[in-house]
Amino acid sequence: MTALTRLSPLLLVLVVSTSAAIDWVECPAQTEYSENAPDDGLVLGAVENDKTVKSEEKDMSFKGMVKRVTKMTSLNLPSNQVFMDISAEITRRWNKKHNNNDGAANNKQTTSLPSAQCAMVTVPLVYDTTGAGQDSTETIDIFVKRYRSANTSTKKIMFSVEGGPGPSSEGREGAVLDMDVYEGIKDFDFYYLDHRGTGRSNYVGCGEDHSPVECAELVEERYGEDGLHWISTTGMAYDINKVIELVEADEGEKYVTLYGVSYGTFVANRFMTIFPLRAELVIIDGVCGLLQCKVGPLYSHNHHDVVLTFMSDVCDADEECSKEVGCDGLSFLEDSMQGLKNGTYSTCLTTLEISYDDVRDMLQQFVQFSRFGRRNIPALLKRLTRCTEDDVQDLVAWYQNLDQIFDGGDSEPKSYENFYDLPYSRTSSEFLFMNIAVSEFFDNYTRAEAQERYDEEYTGGSDNVDTWDEFDSAVNNWPSLYRHSDPYVNESLVDVFAVVVINGDLDGQTPMVNAMNVYDQRIDTVTGKVLAGIKYGGHGLWGSGTSAYGSSNTSSCGIDVVNAAVSSSQLECAVDLECFDNLTPDPFDVSEMSEIEEFLWLGFGSDSTTTCDLATTNPLRHEAECVDSLCRCDSTTNSASSLQGGFVGIVVLAVLSFAIVL
Repeated sequence: MTALTRLSPLLLVLVVSTSAAIDWVECPAQTEYSENAPDDGLVLGAVENDKTVKSEEKDMSFKGMVKRVTKMTSLNLPSNQVFMDISAEITRRWNKKHNNNDGAANNKQTTSLPSAQCAMVTVPLVYDTTGAGQDSTETIDIFVKRYRSANTSTKKIMFSVEGGPGPSSEGREGAVLDMDVYEGIKDFDFYYLDHRGTGRSNYVGCGEDHSPVECAELVEERYGEDGLHWISTTGMAYDINKVIELVEADEGEKYVTLYGVSYGTFVANRFMTIFPLRAELVIIDGVCGLLQCKVGPLYSHNHHDVVLTFMSDVCDADEECSKEVGCDGLSFLEDSMQGLKNGTYSTCLTTLEISYDDVRDMLQQFVQFSRFGRRNIPALLKRLTRCTEDDVQDLVAWYQNLDQIFDGGDSEPKSYENFYDLPYSRTSSEFLFMNIAVSEFFDNYTRAEAQERYDEEYTGGSDNVDTWDEFDSAVNNWPSLYRHSDPYVNESLVDVFAVVVINGDLDGQTPMVNAMNVYDQRIDTVTGKVLAGIKYGGHGLWGSGTSAYGSSNTSSCGIDVVNAAVSSSQLECAVDLECFDNLTPDPFDVSEMSEIEEFLWLGFGSDSTTTCDLATTNPLRHEAECVDSLCRCDSTTNSASSLQGGFVGIVVLAVLSFAIVL
């Protein structure tokens, strides 16, 4: 089947219309933040913003810094920009250390960066799902941004779907503007939007003066029950389809690639369920699978598993790290955490005025920080258990640096001037997060199960268990849960062509097991599917690029996989790329670390001359199933390619790795 077969008579009429369906204007390639916001949407009360809190008002104790960083790296973080700020600052410091001028990124690519255009697209508040075309007369405006390809004749578009739920889309800019990433999609027009209810798309929020339930009641009062229900995953999927239709109405039929990251994979799954043949190619990065994504206490369990895997598969396989932890990473981890819990190693906790739960929070932060954070887990634990005066000073220096980055440095937001400017207070919507979480991400486990998990794990503080009470209360008191009326909740894919699932085994947000479950259980109707595990990979590899500090062959391998899928009609059935044979963990080499990591690693090592038998690890599971009608599999090379010609329908789910956001 080609994409041409899905044009409706109505769409054909729209194509020949002389008036543009979308009114685009030139806008900055990078989002410009503002300190104030327009009076629109439903915004009640003040919205707290850590970037605008003055330093003298902060608790500058070590515990205060740990708690502040914990808040900024939690599941419902205020903005993906937090991680973009960290990545940029770490990159600058590493490059400066290695004499790269002022620390600017040293991109080897010569491709020109794309120009940007922005638009507000009017869509129905409530879509008609019956096919009768009776959408609601009340509308909302959705913010859309695109980067045009230098190839003006291209018919290919890539549509990016942000994670969350809650954050706006500005975090995607750092992905597409990374030259190593953009090189692979330079023949695409690249689009993204702010999800309805956040950012510049009819932001909905109530501030700290209202509880989540009170906010939901106000939203229902303003928009009605149906309106409340459509600020949802399904509403987002319909918005994406609407924008694609309008783009095609203006410019003719397109070859559509859909890219989703983290929670965006959940939206992409909903999109494919409702519009199964709408996109020729779908890339899903960090799979948030049906019935697998959780909020509340069980979320920290993913991070606990990453810590275990890291110590056994990465630290034990590295000569320097293995030597420092006594040749057994898991035993070192267990001894350290049990000693910190029972008081054996109480000196640092007392000196820094922190608790065992604070240490658990710190470990969770290190997992959230992805690669440069995970590498510091052994150094953190050894310093806390050894606790010399230098150890204390270096631990404080680490968090002072992070705290400074979170504070936004010396940058000042501009005044709100244009519709594409993003107020800091609207970079994320707590209401949007809660409305989706209570309907789709909080069920199937009890408080007792949450407590049992907490007692067994090394990540997340005791307040994680208390969040179960908060979510349970919200579920029971929410004015109306859309999961009871939305026919697409918990529905699996109905008819797609081919799927490639890629996942990293150090992904603390969406673990590898999610990818395997999606591959084995949720996409059994597809014509062809591929599973590829990226060893040592974290969360969102395609978006992290390779020009940022600490990028390794894991991130470049993720980019290679995506590039292979989008660059031509050839799709290797087993994702038989050379990068899979050369995956190695980042070395524990201080000379290759940034200035900020040196606070923990310089002076961390001992004079031990111990020689360890290094651990060896096997590649992650990767396999493929193809049907001859769509792809050809060579049994000797275990590779395949799609049939040539036209717009061959391929759906690719890629679960990659980075550090974000759900």
